[in-house]
Amino acid sequence: MKTLKAILTLGTALFASSTHSASAQEYELKLSSMLPAVTTHHKQVLVPWVEMLEEKSGGRLKIALFPGSSLCKPTEQYGCVEAGLADIAYGIPGWSPGRFPRTSVAELPFLFKSAETGSSLLAELWDDYVSKDYPRVQVLAMNTQPAGHISTKTKPVGKMEDLKGLQIRTPTAVVGEMVQALGAQQVGMASSEIYQAMQLGTLDGLVLNYEGLLAFKLDEVTKYHTEVSAYSTTFALFMNKKSLSGLPEDLQALILESTSPASGYWAEIGAKWDGNDQNARSALVEKGHEIITLSAEERARWQEKTAAIYDEWVKSAEERGVDDAAALLDAARGIVAESGEHK
Repeated sequence: MKTLKAILTLGTALFASSTHSASAQEYELKLSSMLPAVTTHHKQVLVPWVEMLEEKSGGRLKIALFPGSSLCKPTEQYGCVEAGLADIAYGIPGWSPGRFPRTSVAELPFLFKSAETGSSLLAELWDDYVSKDYPRVQVLAMNTQPAGHISTKTKPVGKMEDLKGLQIRTPTAVVGEMVQALGAQQVGMASSEIYQAMQLGTLDGLVLNYEGLLAFKLDEVTKYHTEVSAYSTTFALFMNKKSLSGLPEDLQALILESTSPASGYWAEIGAKWDGNDQNARSALVEKGHEIITLSAEERARWQEKTAAIYDEWVKSAEERGVDDAAALLDAARGIVAESGEHK
């Protein structure tokens, strides 16, 4: 009996030990980001999130950051996650034209101004519309940039006619349509290629927000910045579904709850980017750059010239199987109107 009791006691101890060992097991994931490590967005959003997960998991969940496209190319962040080359990635859905038609509603011209409004918009549209774009991956969070502007090197742009014939780099297909409607020639290329193209004169300008200009040192090859607040680019934090399901349930919950659309995290990311963008604008002014503001009349001309893009967007989305594209656009406009941003 003593021997049996000893065996049972030992078995219980071993089970408890193995259970503790399993719960204390460490999990390490790879997070690829197209943003350089020097960007304030990387420092203020991605790094704190990774550190928070490690702290709240008691050190069980560790995420290795690979900024500046050091793991996956800028245009391949989504593909790397889908293929399992990265567990998590931060990139631009719009760099896969036509693949995420619902998401692209946030790229339409003159829809909103601030990243906080744009990010909140995506969160509110997520359940009913935008989530349908991503059956193959888990989207943890989405945010928009502050609405971007047109930056040029030698020719200031104060009216629509100034854009005629200029070679302008655009970040997404929708922005390309906007630029072409205004008379310029749109050029697509990775962010890392813009600097040299501007130096060589093969590009006349680009469409980007202020923080992006400083992050990629494009303030060195631009001089004039026309504030049009005419577009935004959407970013997403993607996660491989197998990487997520391979974690214990409590770690899965920790990740998902910290980034859910209902958590307010998406709007928080946007608000931080708004602040960084204003700081970057001030830095450009201090460096002697010229900020150009369109008159109300000129801005109205630009809006009228690009109005057809909305109808074209609905038609294109419907052709890609988005039967409720018109309802999605109406919902987006309604959400922005309720925010009071354009008042």
